[in-house]
Amino acid sequence: MTDTVLHFDHVAIELGGRQILSPVELTVKRGEFVCVIGPSGCGKTTLLRAAAGFVAPSHGSVRRKGAA
Repeated sequence: MTDTVLHFDHVAIELGGRQILSPVELTVKRGEFVCVIGPSGCGKTTLLRAAAGFVAPSHGSVRRKGAA
């Protein structure tokens, strides 16, 4: 059993021909507290939507609790 609950493996997201999220590499382990901050329009909500499975990455993969 792994302690990783969320892993972004070179995730990039393009919508409408625009790159919304540049490649992201992120691992969140059980018990960690993570904060996503940045200016308006930088992709915070898109990152969270990808984490929840609402948006599929154009490149890379998102694994939640070890599953793809």
